[in-house]
Amino acid sequence: MSRKLLIGIFALITVAMISIPFISSRSESAVQITKVDPAFGAYVAAYTSGVISNEAFIRIVLTEDYKGAMTLNEATAENYFNVSPDVSGNSYWIDARTLEFRPSKRLESAQDYQVEFLIGKLIPEIPKELQVMHFSFKTMRQSMSYIIEGTKTTDKKTLRWQQLRGTIITADAADNNLIEQTVSAKQNGKMLPVKWEHEIDNVTHRFVIDSVSRTEKAGSFQISVSGKPLNVEFNESKTIEVPSLKDFKVLNAYVEQGQEQCILIQFSDPIMEKQDLNGLIAVDKSANTAYRFTVSDNDVRAYPDQHLNGSYTVEVYPGVKNILGYDLKKSFRQQVVFEDLKPGVKLVGNGMILPNTTDGLLFPFQSVNLNAVDVKVVRIFESNIPQFLQSSNIDGSNELYRVGRVILKKKIDLNIKSKSDLGKWTTTSLDLGELIRTEPGAIYRVTVSFRKDYSTYGCPKDTTKNETEESDYIRPEEPFDPEVDNGNEYGYYGGDYYDDYYWYYDDGDRDDPCSNNYYYGRSISRNILASDLGLVAKRGADGTMLLAVNDIKTTMPMSGVDLELYN
Repeated sequence: MSRKLLIGIFALITVAMISIPFISSRSESAVQITKVDPAFGAYVAAYTSGVISNEAFIRIVLTEDYKGAMTLNEATAENYFNVSPDVSGNSYWIDARTLEFRPSKRLESAQDYQVEFLIGKLIPEIPKELQVMHFSFKTMRQSMSYIIEGTKTTDKKTLRWQQLRGTIITADAADNNLIEQTVSAKQNGKMLPVKWEHEIDNVTHRFVIDSVSRTEKAGSFQISVSGKPLNVEFNESKTIEVPSLKDFKVLNAYVEQGQEQCILIQFSDPIMEKQDLNGLIAVDKSANTAYRFTVSDNDVRAYPDQHLNGSYTVEVYPGVKNILGYDLKKSFRQQVVFEDLKPGVKLVGNGMILPNTTDGLLFPFQSVNLNAVDVKVVRIFESNIPQFLQSSNIDGSNELYRVGRVILKKKIDLNIKSKSDLGKWTTTSLDLGELIRTEPGAIYRVTVSFRKDYSTYGCPKDTTKNETEESDYIRPEEPFDPEVDNGNEYGYYGGDYYDDYYWYYDDGDRDDPCSNNYYYGRSISRNILASDLGLVAKRGADGTMLLAVNDIKTTMPMSGVDLELYN
């Protein structure tokens, strides 16, 4: 039997399609979604719903190509959307089936929107009672937080100039110009310059407060962070110490929780890199713990060789040298606390081809402070892959349910026995071969998510809620029903959308694992091809293509392989 590989040459199109026919919940704080007449399923394949970003567009995907005249990516003469509260904007055809309403400015945060889609203007023959389709969505509630990373010396010859780095993080996308109004700094009555770098996600904004002056006398400067430009109730000021040039000292010590635990010790001066810090920096309770030290400008990081939890005392002794060779004169002592990492999951690696090994069809991911996860698998049928690639890239999810079906929804216990292992990132490999029957040539989209009741993070018990009230905030575990999960109950097919978005609660800090809001939209997904074949494709300047196929497990070249090329 010959082997077959499907090669798709496709354009990268990023589309955020959300589809959901009806959602209900006993909690009034959950998202309320307008029930859509199932009869529209014959004409509409997907539409924007649920909770969306304030910078998202409103989209409709028809089940068939529009037969009228159109110009792609140009504003239409006709208006097809009425949005309440009122939103100005224009409609655009993205392709023959996708119509998009683009607001002229960002949507309001934490706002419920009702939409009338005038489908009768597009399909004149549609029954009279279906001339207007009503649906709804909600935008996320905006909030913000900030992180100060400490001061760094920029002038390593005289040590007279410093800068402070920090990060503003917003729950939803924010306008860069408004973000730059949230931070100000002042030293001796003079405003300090603030420089910005904005990440492409529009929620992470890094700033640098520059030209902090250090003199013969100790001083300080003030930093103020205000949420007023974003209409967020947040206002905080801090005074940052600036030591004198004569005073080489330790400024602060605290725990950094990342992929590795470490204690970050911040000095007033850059530290000499080539010196042995063992014995000069010590941590109590650590008789059986060794530390690895790294130096970066003013910062020393101490990495323990085992996972720690609880309160520890950091001591720094005289003898530590700055970059100019001067010794630290005074000892430093401070308590630091190693806390649990926040519950989460993340993918391992970047590949999407999953070979079948002797250990099975293994899908690896990492988790922390979770005792279980929810796994959902959607199969994109081999015969539908060319249609899938018309509207999505190979690892995308646009219009997913038009070309695939949910074949698995299951809670998976992680079986992590040690409490210390629960508190650190741990790799788990799901054997998909035991969960689903894989078919060569198909694409499988695997989504891993988690609920609040799977968390092992230490949260204080809320004694103000009784057991009945608390259950309103826990998304129930529902059995897999192919009819419901694939939309057949409504004659309706949608796009890829995280289940936990449906259970959104506007009840607390988005970054607090003890808040229900934390568990909204924290899924990971990856498309995989169950195959032992690897492919290299190179295209020359003359248009010819060189194709090579090898066995992924042995790296040996393969023969007798059928190759199909699609434009």
